[in-house]
Amino acid sequence: MIFLMNFLFWNCRGAGNRKFQRNVKELLKEVRPAVLALVEPRISGNRASRVASKLKFAKFHVADPVG
Repeated sequence: MIFLMNFLFWNCRGAGNRKFQRNVKELLKEVRPAVLALVEPRISGNRASRVASKLKFAKFHVADPVG
């Protein structure tokens, strides 16, 4: 038996932008990845959590930058 999983890793800019969020939602409908990792170094903490919530992720983890 073979199991395939799609992983999408995106080093993005402007994740707090509504246009970006709309584009991510469209991409998720098309690609349907099992795991999505958004790397956005300019958004952290509560703001990053709000972006993830707006994108309707069931589960997410925010890793704040250090240094």
